[in-house]
Amino acid sequence: MKQRVSDHTRATGSHPGISARFQRQIAVEGFGVESQLSLRSSTALVAGIGGLGGTAALYLGAAGIGRLVLCHPGVAEEPDLNRQILLTADQVGESRVINAAEAISLRYPDVEVIAIDAGVASPAVSEWLVNSDVVLDCRHNFAERLQLNRMCISAGIPLVEAAMDAAWGYVTVIRGGITPCLECIVGPGDPGWDPLGFPVIGVAAGTIGCLAAAEAIKVLTDWGTALESTMFTLDLADMTGHRFKLSRDTSCLTCSHIPSASSNDSGRRVRSG
Repeated sequence: MKQRVSDHTRATGSHPGISARFQRQIAVEGFGVESQLSLRSSTALVAGIGGLGGTAALYLGAAGIGRLVLCHPGVAEEPDLNRQILLTADQVGESRVINAAEAISLRYPDVEVIAIDAGVASPAVSEWLVNSDVVLDCRHNFAERLQLNRMCISAGIPLVEAAMDAAWGYVTVIRGGITPCLECIVGPGDPGWDPLGFPVIGVAAGTIGCLAAAEAIKVLTDWGTALESTMFTLDLADMTGHRFKLSRDTSCLTCSHIPSASSNDSGRRVRSG
């Protein structure tokens, strides 16, 4: 699915060509017009359109991203509705990602939305990933997360890694050769993890999704300080937050072969065409 409605932005008086919708956003110190234009020219791929990824995608649309690529296989089920704010009760049994894409397009018709009703292994996901400026990993299982990690490291695409369980979640930003990759952090993953049975407080998924969107905006605009080589965790049960420094694993099979580079070398890619 590829859906785009013709741009009908209402320009602000002081910033021609930028919708009045973003007037208060560009007023944020250090953000400004240049950051807004960077968002408008960027593509973000969101893998996993559940409570976490759906919220991240929605707020990237609200922020003015130019293109969203959403991937998620399968249909919505009733237990999804405690956290998946892009879906409605009458859409149970229908494609989750297509309905989510339509919901974002309805709210923000100036955003191009691509819906891929498939998992990370789909060739369509690979095709879009290499043409993205940032990827958000919001999948619910280690196998797909680690595969997405390898794909982003190989393609040189920044990866916002976000996950949650019950009322707890984390977010970090991964850049090949600069930060630890996901395999450095979790190894092969937790063999006891149940991707379809873990508990979820809906607001926790939404909160971590917002944090993931914020990190993606930082990556795309150079506004603020992204969580590179740093993991932020938040437990909503008692509102406890922590920051942890992360280090690369010199024996990591995915990224140890990449020479170390400084964060100063991590600027946004420029693509031709």
